[in-house]
Amino acid sequence: MIQEITTKEEVETFAQQLIKEGTLFHPDDDFLDCVNYTTHETTYSEIEAKPRNQLMD
Repeated sequence: MIQEITTKEEVETFAQQLIKEGTLFHPDDDFLDCVNYTTHETTYSEIEAKPRNQLMD
C-alpha cells in the first residue's frame, strides 16, 4: 500500500488498489463501513481502515 498521496498518479494507484481489494466505497465514508462487493462482508478491520482513511483525507 502506498504511504501518502501527493500526485494524481498516486490517487489513481490508491483507487486501483481499493478496486483490487473488492471494496465498495464512497470518498466521504469511513473505511470501517466498507463492504466487499463479492462477499458483502466488512472489508477492513480498524487497523486496516485507519491508514486508508488517512490516505483518503
